Amino acid sequence: MAFILNSKQPLIEDCTGMLWKTHIRICKKVLHELSLPWSSVEAQRLRDGIVDPDKWRGRLESHHYGKSGEIRSYILNARRNYLQNDLPNAFYNLGVALHFIQDAYVSFPSRFSPLKHQNWEQQIENLEDNGFVDDLESTIQYDLKFSDIQRNNCSWLAGELSREVQGKDNTLRIATLSGKEESESWASPIVDLNLAYRASLAVSKSVLGPKNCPELVATLSEELREYERLLQKSEISLSAEIAKSARQRDVWMGKIVQEPGFVRKIRNLFFRMRVGFQNWRTNGKMEAYSSQSHLHRVAEEYNHATSMTASPYEGWYNFQIPKISLSVVKKELLTIAEVSAILGFDTDTIKAMLSHGGFSSFAVGNRELISRSELNAILKRFTPNGIQEYVD
Repeated sequence: MAFILNSKQPLIEDCTGMLWKTHIRICKKVLHELSLPWSSVEAQRLRDGIVDPDKWRGRLESHHYGKSGEIRSYILNARRNYLQNDLPNAFYNLGVALHFIQDAYVSFPSRFSPLKHQNWEQQIENLEDNGFVDDLESTIQYDLKFSDIQRNNCSWLAGELSREVQGKDNTLRIATLSGKEESESWASPIVDLNLAYRASLAVSKSVLGPKNCPELVATLSEELREYERLLQKSEISLSAEIAKSARQRDVWMGKIVQEPGFVRKIRNLFFRMRVGFQNWRTNGKMEAYSSQSHLHRVAEEYNHATSMTASPYEGWYNFQIPKISLSVVKKELLTIAEVSAILGFDTDTIKAMLSHGGFSSFAVGNRELISRSELNAILKRFTPNGIQEYVD
């Protein structure tokens, strides 16, 4: 039952929702199930929130349907307040949401008969032993045995409301199961009351539930590990392309022979063009490698992926997306001078080791480079950890 303010008269009743006494009775039952004291400040704020919507209106306005937007908004506000430890506002906003949720389960539409609708609400309030039942399914089957549509609908609602509710999307779905449109038929007062109570309890448990989500933390940690692997894979892949391109350039250079003759000049011109193209290609890849653009691209993909993963949890749990660091990548291309300093061998010895293993160094610009992976394959013949024995 709702009330409206009129400048010329005191509060008057209308027929747009449950009686305030019923709202408060459900509220008290919910707090009992959550082991929250009825005398607490939070309980008082919940009571305030659960009756205030009927004080706001200056005209008659049904709360039985079409309030899904308001329900979602107040639930999200309540959860945000709860995460911020602002309990008074969390309970108040939860109370407002529960008001609309409970009104949505009054199945007798006022358009059929405002007076009968008002009597229906009074019947809900007058139910014996508070009207709450343990076996709701049996009550539905008995009370609605002559109404297949309402029996099936209420049975489905009871099943949905009996499930454990966790997370933002699931909570908002459960909160708005009823009331999307005005009812075309009615169930029974006791069924309405118990569905409203179970919806209120399911939503309250979720809104006032754990602030952290271990499953999300585990998922984000696994995504971080996966993209760290992709960083290293990207490093190795681009390095291999640079090495292949540089060595192909050297192959073309080896085909240039200083011999007389027109045909030889044409062939040399062709080879020099191929060398120039391959050199341009190698330098371009090396520039990308030096700027770490290949790694930044993977990092951007990680940020997008984790943002998509975390999106359904935002505003419902406290969490931080782990930062990905390019420093975890082991540099794949090393200069001969770097390796010489690390291993304590002269450059000729290192080149001989590479050649013996079927590898070679290659030049890009003024740098002579070797691949960490190739060097590691050779060093593992002498030490199980390869180059890691010398440098992390």
